[in-house]
Amino acid sequence: MNYYVDVIKRYADFNGRSRRQEYWMFVLCTIPVVIVLTVIDFALGSYPVITWIYTLAVFPSDPPGAAADRTRSTAAPSSFVRR
Repeated sequence: MNYYVDVIKRYADFNGRSRRQEYWMFVLCTIPVVIVLTVIDFALGSYPVITWIYTLAVFPSDPPGAAADRTRSTAAPSSFVRR
């Protein structure tokens, strides 16, 4: 459970990298939560409102330019990013 909470606490921290274990533990904790929320949505007849709210809260979109920053930091050349 610590892996899940740590990821939520550090989702906007772009310094460093997460370990592979942190990523997969977060994914393995998220899947059952989404399944339970989907069942609740179907039971309430509100599908997919609750699931969407959870998804938007847990997986926020990247800030503008974050994808370009990541592309620039790789060694592979990119034709769509200006330098």
